[in-house]
Amino acid sequence: MASIGGPNMINDGLVFLYDAANSKSFRGEYTVNHIDNNPVPTSKTSYFSSGGSGSTVYDNLEQAVRWKRTSYDAWGGYYANTSTQDHTFDSGTTYTASFEWKYGPDHQVSGDLIRFNIVQGNGQSVAMGTPYLEASSTLQENGWYKFEYSQVPNNSGIGSPSFRVIIADQGTDVTDFYWRRLQLEVKSYATDFILGTRDTTVSTGGGMFDLSRNGNNGTITTGLTYSSENYGTLNFDGSSDSIIIPYNSSTMDFSEAQTICIWMKPGTGADSVRRNPYNQAYGGSGTLTHETTGTINYYFGTNGGNGNPYVGRGSVFTVEPNELAFVAVSRSQSLDDCNWYKNGVLETELNAGGYSAVTNSTADITIADGYTNNFLGDIYYVSVFNTYKDADDIAQIYDSTKSRFNFN
Repeated sequence: MASIGGPNMINDGLVFLYDAANSKSFRGEYTVNHIDNNPVPTSKTSYFSSGGSGSTVYDNLEQAVRWKRTSYDAWGGYYANTSTQDHTFDSGTTYTASFEWKYGPDHQVSGDLIRFNIVQGNGQSVAMGTPYLEASSTLQENGWYKFEYSQVPNNSGIGSPSFRVIIADQGTDVTDFYWRRLQLEVKSYATDFILGTRDTTVSTGGGMFDLSRNGNNGTITTGLTYSSENYGTLNFDGSSDSIIIPYNSSTMDFSEAQTICIWMKPGTGADSVRRNPYNQAYGGSGTLTHETTGTINYYFGTNGGNGNPYVGRGSVFTVEPNELAFVAVSRSQSLDDCNWYKNGVLETELNAGGYSAVTNSTADITIADGYTNNFLGDIYYVSVFNTYKDADDIAQIYDSTKSRFNFN
């Protein structure tokens, strides 16, 4: 799962995940990576020739491959055999390869250009790119460059086709590279790894893509906007903007437990009326209501819909207008626990109403809309689980997402 900030995201019981800083949360941008879903596939092979050598470096956050060579005209590549994947190359179809790269600390500039070569084949001469294509890269951040290249193969895949990216330096000095986030996509442009230049209007072909891969994709209502603040956020206007997630009986059973995690920042005037950042049914599986006092109430019950019987469990802590915060609530009927967290810290310990189980709701889930008023402000991230998460779990989820918000 691709959540900005690190790989240590909890998956057990995850029902859906949206992250506005990850381009693949937007359905119009979602793509299948036909090399591997990991930034650097550990099962593939790095190779070198003409005296080159290399080692794989996995530092948990960057995951990169480092190459070094000392002889003239050495070249190295990354070989990915797609026979174990879900695609072979087709002639007449546009493919786009992309990755990020940067110089390593031992790189000695030789004065000659670094060039890239993208080829296809399995011991066959099936060209996909122009040999020694001069790099046309865009600086991303911290020395990392984004490279992408689109090409229509001149032949179909033969046997078990492979995909290779070759980095060559035509000088005699040490060449030291890192690279990451290798993608091969059946499209004419590369999906961005991190957003930052998206159009302000979110019009991406139908809504949000569920990063949990459970298929709980959401429909965005017309008019919802996006900004690049903290690498990406959805801006809700407080009147009509929302995300609608259709009920899914195979994953949305919250009768025994539920955990809801949201990075949010209420806007100016958000405290003028009660608002719903998250909603399904306040007498059923659960609904969050941001009160005019700044506290958040979590309602759930045995009605199954919007009605009695239900209970409310308040956060006690507040989230004020223009305050950025990570909020989470987790309940367990078997433990009779309902606990609130702010910025990864347990703040409020309550009971879960004494119900042996809540009555599961079959209504659609909505983000920023509900039985009262629409949420006003920014929502960066939402993850929902059908399991109970304890303090250690919540801290881990918080730690895996906090870096882009400059929270320590």
